[in-house]
Parts: sequence; structure tokens; C-alpha cells
Amino acid sequence: MSGFLPEDQGGPMAAAAIQDESSSVGNGHSANAAGHVPLKAAFGILLIILQTVLSLYGITLQRLGHVRKTEVEHGLVDISTLSWRRRPRVMWWLGLSLFLGSQILMPFALALAPMSLLAPLSCVQIFINLLMAHFILKEEIKRRDIIATCCSGVFAIGVLIFGPTETDENITYVTDIISQMTGWGLGVMCFTIVFSMIMAVFYVWRVQWERSKYLIIPWLHTSLATFGMIFTKGLGTQLIKLKDDIGEGDVGEPLWQLAITAACIIATSPTSCYFQVKATAEFDNRWFIPVKFALMVVLQLFLGAAAFNEWEGLPAWRILVFLAFSFCCIGAVLGVSSKNSLQEKLDAQKEENELKKSGGSEKDTTSVCIQMGSRAIGRESTGDGMSSTDMSEDSQGENSPLSPKTPRSPIRLRSPRGRANNHNHNHNHQRPAAAAAVAASPTARLRQALDNVV
Repeated sequence: MSGFLPEDQGGPMAAAAIQDESSSVGNGHSANAAGHVPLKAAFGILLIILQTVLSLYGITLQRLGHVRKTEVEHGLVDISTLSWRRRPRVMWWLGLSLFLGSQILMPFALALAPMSLLAPLSCVQIFINLLMAHFILKEEIKRRDIIATCCSGVFAIGVLIFGPTETDENITYVTDIISQMTGWGLGVMCFTIVFSMIMAVFYVWRVQWERSKYLIIPWLHTSLATFGMIFTKGLGTQLIKLKDDIGEGDVGEPLWQLAITAACIIATSPTSCYFQVKATAEFDNRWFIPVKFALMVVLQLFLGAAAFNEWEGLPAWRILVFLAFSFCCIGAVLGVSSKNSLQEKLDAQKEENELKKSGGSEKDTTSVCIQMGSRAIGRESTGDGMSSTDMSEDSQGENSPLSPKTPRSPIRLRSPRGRANNHNHNHNHQRPAAAAAVAASPTARLRQALDNVV
């Protein structure tokens, strides 16, 4: 019955309850708030899943617009046969609008659930991405891509199970994040910033671009997106608490902190969106989306823990299992093929054009040889071999590519006796000489050349 007594008449039990409630409020976790944390987290999960699906479809449309534009430029697709909804520019702008519009849900989702909890939940996008890449983008999905993507999703579920579910709700302002960040958290934050600056320099100078772009573009996109999510989480919390601050009359400080947070978001989010557009132009979605997902999970784990103390209170074994699943998630996406389907299509088209050109020249050469052979066979149709007139014309033809140029022997006068001996000698070797003449005729050489061509 002590619950119905006034506070000064509740006895020792009421005083203890009041003291426990006040201590929990001081720590940022009240009894009522603790009871509503699962409901808030569930609503945040629904928002992040909706945001993930919309943003993924927007990225897919951007990639499709870039692919269609390249196909039109190279003559693979006739733009006159495309409806206005399938035009490259329309699809690209529609995809960008969907992606930017889905980001409105992010502040509220991050304010309702821990950042480390929401990051692995976006694993649904890598499974949906397989379907969109195959049916919409017509990308070739191999068995290794499916296995690697599924393994990454399974490891992400492990991260979800062993990950943190609490966050420090007292850290709402950017100045609070900076002032309360010490130790390993500050080191992780500084390392991420410095490494991102190095990658930006490599991006400007294009250092070994064909190889380094597979690291530079995904890292710059995911690191800037993670910083933007940290600031966005603070923005969502400030918007939720702004009503209470206005009711209390304290408006100046919340509005000033809100302006700082908005400036940080403007400094990171548009740049992250720029590198995402570059990624959709350079890489297939079957590769970029899983890599983006894995990097985002790990960066959000470390930076979220550094900024909001989300690992506080977790046992050591749970943190180790949590980290093991996280890095396995990154390792799994390395099995996804990084080949560009669009570039493979363009290379195949180029090889086909070259084969057509080379095939046409070989056909012309073969037709010329056949015509020459038909003329030679026509000359031989009157006898077993060529006549002396034809042989003399062929032997004297300087432009014939098949008749060798042989020097003429000088004319020698023979005596009647020598002519008789010569006649007998020619009569004895008439058949071998005729066979040799036929073998050495231009027709035989032509037939041999035709056999070599075939």
C-alpha cells in the first residue's frame, strides 16, 4: 500500500525507490525509458530497413542510367526506341531523388536505436541487391558472388546478435562528442580522418588509378558517410529534445548546437554522395554494394563506439566475438567478383567489330584467288597442260603474283646432228618433263595457295 502514500509517508521503501529512480535518470536511463527501449529500437529498425530499400533502388537506377548512356554512345542501343521513362537522364535523376529522399528517415532511425545495432541490419540490402543486379541491371551473377554475399549477410547477423543494444543518450551535441572522446576512441577517430585525407590526395593525383580505385572510392564514400551518420544521429536526438528545450525556455544553446550539427552534415554528406555517384559509374552493383555494406558496418562499429560509448558495459568475450564477426563480414565480400560487366560488354562489341573487319578482308582475298584460279583452269580446259602460248604469256607476265621471274636463256645455234641428239633426249624424257611442267604450272601453285588459305 506504500505506493498510494505521499512521498513523505512512504517509509524506507519509497525513499529507496525514489533514490534509485533519481540515480537512473542521472545516468541517462530511467526506468520508464528502459521499459520503452525495445519498442523504440523496433521502430528504428523498421525505419532503417525502409531507408535501405529506397536508397538501394535509387542507386540501382543511377547505375542503370549510366549503363544506358554508355550503351547509347557506343551504338549498342538506339535511344529512339526507348520510352521517356527509360531514358538515361530520367532514370539517373529519379534514382538520385530516391536516394536523397530516403536519407530523411536516417536521423529518426539513428535517434531511436543504437548506431551499432542499425549498421548490421542493413544486411538486407546485399540480398536485395543480388536480385536487382540480375533482373534490372542484367549483371552476370556467378556462384562465387552468391556464396560470398550470403556469407557476408550471415556474419552480419552474428554482429547483430552479439552487438551492443544500448547507447549513451546524454551525448547529443557535436561538442559533447569531441569533449568526451578519449583514449582509444580518439585514436580511432584520428586514424580514420588521416587515412581519409591520404585517400583524397591519391584520388586527386590518380595514383595507380586502375588498381587503387577499388580502395579509394569505397573508402572515401563509406568514411564520409559514417561521419555524416554520427552527426545525423546527434541531429535526430536534438530534434526530438528540441520541443522540451523550447518548453523550458532554453532556446539559444540548442539552436546553436543544431546549427553546428547541420554544418557538419553539410560538410560530409554531399561529398559522400559525390563518391557514391562515382562508384556507380565505375563499378558493378554486385561488387560495390557488398563492399560498401561491409566497410560501413566496421566503421560504424568503431566510430559509433568511440563517439557514443556504445561498447560500455559489454563483457570482453562478447566484444571479441562481435569483432570477429565484423571482420569476417569484410573478408567475405572479397570473394565477390570486381569485374565490370559494362566494360566486358564494350570489349566484346569491340572484338566483334574487329572480327567483322578482318573477316571481310580475308573474304576479298579468297575471292580474288578463286577468280584467278578459274581463269587458269579455263585456259587448261583444252588439253592436259597449258599451251606454249599461255606458258610464254604467264612466264613473261611481270605483274602476275604467282609466276616467278626467271631470266631468259640466250639462243644457241645447234647443228643438225646436235638437233637430232637433242630430239632423241627430249623424246626419252618427255613424260617426266610433262609431269614436271604440270606440277610447276601456275594452276598447281594456285591450288596450293588456296589450300593454305583455307
